[in-house]
Amino acid sequence: MRYCGSLDLEHLLRQPFAELGRLVRDPSTGQSLPPVEVAARAVLLRAAGYEVMPMCAHHDHRGFCLGHADQRIGM
Repeated sequence: MRYCGSLDLEHLLRQPFAELGRLVRDPSTGQSLPPVEVAARAVLLRAAGYEVMPMCAHHDHRGFCLGHADQRIGM
């Protein structure tokens, strides 16, 4: 089983505003997100009851990854 990392929302919102984009990237492009978008997401997630910013779609009500089955790498 493998688990995705997540970012603690309280800790994230205490970081310098300019650094927020460096901490969260767009999953499709890998580019840093604008700090205002990261802050908005974090505030909305916290208001919805999340503890962490989920990094995948397979998470619990707090935002923590529920795990993904290991995939075999063919040789």
